[in-house]
Amino acid sequence: MNDPQNTYEEPSPEEGRQRSGTRKLVKYSSMTGTIVLAILALLIVPNLVAFSPAYCGTCHVDQYAAWTHATHKNVTCTDCHIPRDTWSAFKARIGMLDKLVYLTGMYATKHNVLGFEAVPQDNNCNFCHKAKRSVTPAGDLIIPHASHTKLQKLRCAQCHKELVHSAAAKNGHKPSMIGCYRCHDGKTAPNSCSVCHTEKALPPDHRAADWLRTHSDVQKRDPSYCDGCHGWVADYCTECHKRKPRSHDKTWPRAHQGLMATDRKEGCAKCHGTQKCQSCHTKTTKLAPPKV
Repeated sequence: MNDPQNTYEEPSPEEGRQRSGTRKLVKYSSMTGTIVLAILALLIVPNLVAFSPAYCGTCHVDQYAAWTHATHKNVTCTDCHIPRDTWSAFKARIGMLDKLVYLTGMYATKHNVLGFEAVPQDNNCNFCHKAKRSVTPAGDLIIPHASHTKLQKLRCAQCHKELVHSAAAKNGHKPSMIGCYRCHDGKTAPNSCSVCHTEKALPPDHRAADWLRTHSDVQKRDPSYCDGCHGWVADYCTECHKRKPRSHDKTWPRAHQGLMATDRKEGCAKCHGTQKCQSCHTKTTKLAPPKV
């Protein structure tokens, strides 16, 4: 008598086809899953690597080195240099893969990365910072940001250009006064100290009648006294002395003779030297000898 448990029945043709189809489905599904995972790995892993600041530093060496010491060292490159919209983010991911391919040496054409902005857009800055601030945190500067960005249409990066990537930036990466003077020249925008500075009123000694004559002695005694306000210019003495003094107007040819008879003649020699008088007061010009 046959044992029912050891009885093997041949599958019907229909069952055979079903089992074969199931095996093929499992096989193809496994292959498809492997391919999808490989594609995702090729897309995601390089992007994770390429979007790191260290990766950017492989080309932008100096900028990366400065960033590691800047106030924004916890803000990634992509946070600032990719506009905050979905399309830009998508383009940037493609662009970084393109850059990765370039670094492998597969092609030699170097170009800007797709989706990135060399100069950060205001929307990137405004994601963390608001334009409502009118005075700096230290309280020493009056900076109505809204009037600069909304009324004057200035971009944040126009003033804050040394914020992150300048290793030798002065004043803790704050905007330089030279940058301010591009607009605050007395014509485009006012340039008096009190317009921008809350603690920079003209010192009392600057109002003295003899200040123009004595200020050099003050600077020699204590250069830091002058540096506090004028140090934003590398050689501020020359910057001022190369300008024509206000006193040298149309009346100066006659007025200067009386001044030359006083001790102020030393001030003239700083610009004109000791022989300048003789260059004008000659027989050819028929001017009277200088009263020195």
